[in-house]
Amino acid sequence: MGAVSSIVFGVRNTKKAVNGDVGRAPIPVVQSFNAVYDIAENGAKNGFKSISQSANKLVKYADKLGAKAGIENATSKVFKTTSKLINPLLCGAAGVRVLRDEDSKSALIEETAGLSAMFIGEGIYKTFRNVAKSAIKNNSYEEIAKDLIDCKTKFSLSGAMTKKAGSILQGASNEGVVKKTLTGIANKTRNMSDSKKKALFIAAELGFVGTSILCATLGKKLGYKITGRDGAQIKSKKEKGNTEENKMETTLATVQATNTQPTSTQTQIASTSSDTSIFSGSTSSASNTSSNGESFSQMA
Repeated sequence: MGAVSSIVFGVRNTKKAVNGDVGRAPIPVVQSFNAVYDIAENGAKNGFKSISQSANKLVKYADKLGAKAGIENATSKVFKTTSKLINPLLCGAAGVRVLRDEDSKSALIEETAGLSAMFIGEGIYKTFRNVAKSAIKNNSYEEIAKDLIDCKTKFSLSGAMTKKAGSILQGASNEGVVKKTLTGIANKTRNMSDSKKKALFIAAELGFVGTSILCATLGKKLGYKITGRDGAQIKSKKEKGNTEENKMETTLATVQATNTQPTSTQTQIASTSSDTSIFSGSTSSASNTSSNGESFSQMA
């Protein structure tokens, strides 16, 4: 996942977490780190030189702090872990939703359908993206095929599909439509200006976001058809429940604030009481003075 998609997904996950999908709470934190690291590593290649330099400063500063703690190349080590955390965290968030649902069995079917469709859609998109990247990077059809077969992505659907695509390309005819398409992509993109690289990179990232959301939505709808539940009604009910919870929290906070602050009547009574005590004190003092005066005259 690239920086742009990490930022977009981070914003979406933050909104969902705030609106009651508590299982998503840790995901934006991980996606923010991944976005910064990806910009530092790949920003310059995609036409974002100035932003990449700023991100690099952050990464180097974090590495210095890590070195002081005895951890060399701390950010790259953390990224190796966080880059693989998103999908497990998404599955965890789905698990939380299932447990909080009144009909956990139906929710499990719906969440499984949504996540499965999303992962399959993302895997297919990443495969085509890997092929396009390889076409841009390599000069010959044979090099593209070899690059895809030697793909380092392991234990993932996109990695397996990329390797399979490489095998297919390796056995395909050099004069076929595939070769012409890949050669055309390479020729058009290899010497692009920075502005065009930016546009292509952002378009590819947004394409990934769109594919992910579309597939997840379609998968969820399939899940609702299987369970026979009304997805719109469930969503509305959850949003209503979250709104009512927020109202209750606001009411409780107001009541607590009212209890801790004196009312205007209480303030008035306190003020009157204070004035009365002052007046009484003055009267008492005057009386004492008079009494003392009498005693002085008697003494005289």
